[in-house]
Amino acid sequence: LDIAGASWNSLLNSFGCTGAFCRGAVGVGSLLLTRGAFGEGAAAVEGTTTSVFWSGGSVAQNAAAEWAAANGGMTLEMTEAGQELTALTQGMDWTEAGPLWQAASDEFSSQASGDVHVFLGQNVSSGSIFSTVELPNLLQNPNVGSIIFHPVGP
Repeated sequence: LDIAGASWNSLLNSFGCTGAFCRGAVGVGSLLLTRGAFGEGAAAVEGTTTSVFWSGGSVAQNAAAEWAAANGGMTLEMTEAGQELTALTQGMDWTEAGPLWQAASDEFSSQASGDVHVFLGQNVSSGSIFSTVELPNLLQNPNVGSIIFHPVGP
């Protein structure tokens, strides 16, 4: 999915987000999905770290890591499991590494709670781990209160 010229509505529609599910802008260039639009309120756990996700290349990855470090958040790569997986998959072919990252992403996104932040680069693939694993998990996770999207450019 190329979001360079896409509107937020077309971007979110590509993830199955339509109508009342997509409401409320937050800040300049961000979009907020609130749990109230999905059903029951979120049961955010006090003292949890904000989960931060990214997709669409190194610009998005770097922006997510910088934001997480400055705001008490954590990307998957910042976790102990993520650091171990990074070392394990270094130089590994994606056909082998991909399923390992997919499993870790499934666990990370399933355990998210409260408000989560998502940094999207200009070229987010509809087949990416974010599109196929993380976002569906976040949308179905009753502990996630809001999903805040941040577009990042080159």
